[in-house]
Amino acid sequence: MDENGGLALDFTTNSGENVGVAETDAALFNNAHILLTADGYDEAYGIVNEDGYKIVLRNGFIEGIGYYDYSNYSITLADTPVYLTVEPIEADDERVVVTFSDAYQANNGLIYNGNNQYIKDYFTVSYPTNVWGNTYENNVECEIVSGASGSNAGDYTAVISFADNTKFTGTRNVDWKIIPEAIDTSAYSYDVADVSYGTALSYAIDLTAAPFNTMTDPTLTYTFYKKNANNTYTKLNGVPVDVGSYKVEATAVDQNQSAAVEDEFTIKPFDASGTATAQPVSSFTYNSEEREQKFTVKVGNVTLEEDKDYVLSNNKQTNAGSFTATITFQSNYCGSTTAAWSITKKPLASSDVTEPTARILTYDASAQDLITAGNTAGGTMKYFAVSNTELDSEDLTDNEIIVYFIENKQQFDAEVPQGTFADKSYVAYYVDGGTNFEDTEIAFLTVDIQQKAISIYWSGTSLTYNGNAQKPTATAGGLCGNDECNITVNGAQTNAGAYTATAASLNNSNYKLPENVTCAFTIAAKILVNADITVTGAYTYTGSTITPTVTVKDGDIVIDPGEYNVNCDDANAGQAPVTITDVKGGNYTVSGTAHFEIAAKAVVVTPDA
Repeated sequence: MDENGGLALDFTTNSGENVGVAETDAALFNNAHILLTADGYDEAYGIVNEDGYKIVLRNGFIEGIGYYDYSNYSITLADTPVYLTVEPIEADDERVVVTFSDAYQANNGLIYNGNNQYIKDYFTVSYPTNVWGNTYENNVECEIVSGASGSNAGDYTAVISFADNTKFTGTRNVDWKIIPEAIDTSAYSYDVADVSYGTALSYAIDLTAAPFNTMTDPTLTYTFYKKNANNTYTKLNGVPVDVGSYKVEATAVDQNQSAAVEDEFTIKPFDASGTATAQPVSSFTYNSEEREQKFTVKVGNVTLEEDKDYVLSNNKQTNAGSFTATITFQSNYCGSTTAAWSITKKPLASSDVTEPTARILTYDASAQDLITAGNTAGGTMKYFAVSNTELDSEDLTDNEIIVYFIENKQQFDAEVPQGTFADKSYVAYYVDGGTNFEDTEIAFLTVDIQQKAISIYWSGTSLTYNGNAQKPTATAGGLCGNDECNITVNGAQTNAGAYTATAASLNNSNYKLPENVTCAFTIAAKILVNADITVTGAYTYTGSTITPTVTVKDGDIVIDPGEYNVNCDDANAGQAPVTITDVKGGNYTVSGTAHFEIAAKAVVVTPDA
């Protein structure tokens, strides 16, 4: 015996006859089952060791060829008898098996029939054993102490004891039940209507209709199943809400009866086309990268989930603009809707734009760029020019000029404006942001094409008096191409003398006068010999020299009497000569001779009285 009061045995594969005492390394087994056979197969709870094993048996069960009751047994170990005491097995030992009949197991209980039913007829008790590889049921006689019968559906416990108390001791509880009777529901019409997603499902049975109206306060149970693609069903934990095909089993159970009906139904997708709302989540400004817009999509107060309830298209763009995304519903929803979203144009920073600058220009008869073009990091710089002459801007404010350009914005283009003629021009400009950038405000520059200074070539600076106002001729030099330009000269003079003429203006606005615009010129006195002299008046001898009145002409010009002296030295009647001599200065150097008649003086003789 070992120190725990158990038996130390050493079994070998030699049919158990040649055994020795185990002195060390014994293994302790409570309630062990030892099987001794004659074919060298040793077993203790299925543990096999062909090299032999050591066990300590305590309150166990021993078998050999045949069947052993509990008793005192002896085993010869090395010719020394060792006694083994085997105690009876407790009734609730797991090796004692209670087996319900097939009829009971088919329904997992007895079916309510309105009568008192006895469970003893529906189970057996056994203690199975295995000898030489054969299993023996070893049915055990027992009797029911309590809980043997019942009439109503419910759970019961039968308490059993064993008639043979040499092998078994104590009592054992056997749980059993009477299940409600399933009543016929074939006459009941159970119709669960198809619904759209989000609509409440109507699946309640009518307890006022047969056969449910015969039941007393039944408990209702609804079990739902999802119909799979292969026409199998998967049990659900609650009422389905998602789109799909389903089956519902409705069960009513009172104490002794049960009634069950079932029906298939479909939850169809809800058409959200006309009811869904969609608001863009983000605000985008152009940045040259692709932007992806998301939406808050709602049906009523329910916020839908992207990729589960809907998919988006046309929600990715790079350029600025207004777009329409398409929301296509799926899963529990169907249909589609659209939602507007946009990418706003990017404002240009001052560092993004290089302003154009006015050029310093002088007229050269060719078309010249009025400005040095500007640059922009986005969009296109556009220009529009108008001359001061065209705009008639002398009385316009800067704001009024800007308004003019705004009103004519459609005339702007990307070409650098040019000017040909000498004039002030207003060059307006702005950045047309195009698709992705905001337009800048219109601004303008004032650009002058300066007049070109001419050269003046003077001629006719030495003139002779002719009775008319005279001046030298100024001819413009340094003109461009085939240009013509006449010079207006002031300072014309009539009388002989030294004068100064001035170039006063030009008839070509593309040119201007040079700094020196004057020229000295002279009008010399006209030399007139044998002038046309006419004596006017009648003259009569007076005894003295007579100076007649004369008219001196240069062609049709009557020469001023101050230009000459009239001399006559003849006082006698008859033809008398008159001589014209020049008076120094004046417009003429004049000389000439003419004759006039001096009539004889008549003498009246009066005789003396």
